[in-house]
Amino acid sequence: MTKKKFIFLFSPLCFKNKTEFDINIKLECSPFPTLKDIKLGPQEILPIPYEYIGGHILIKIGEKEKTSRKIKLIDFMNTNDLLKEIEFQGRYMVLYYSAPEEECPYRMIQIKTYYVLRNLLPFDIFFSVVAGTIKK
Repeated sequence: MTKKKFIFLFSPLCFKNKTEFDINIKLECSPFPTLKDIKLGPQEILPIPYEYIGGHILIKIGEKEKTSRKIKLIDFMNTNDLLKEIEFQGRYMVLYYSAPEEECPYRMIQIKTYYVLRNLLPFDIFFSVVAGTIKK
């Protein structure tokens, strides 16, 4: 009778898109080649390869966005919980880092919108969000 041993290999860090739109990602870390144009749909998870954890992740929202935001991944690894605000042409997002827990054994960086509004009423409602300064 032989004993079987299992070895589980997984990335120590994952990136999750918790928005409702597609995100394009590039991973950079010299001397490794840049992993370009990884498309991450809503609620999808991207495992970050171990050798890229010391590098940067470039985030671009949608196909029309010309600029991307460069974020250093190691900054997220050196803390337990971290929120980082990023802005994409007037749209504000939050990067949330969570340390490993019992139900999720790996570190996770999630990109989220600031607010999520859900209508729990039995009828449709209409609302508008107005930003500006209040004059006294």
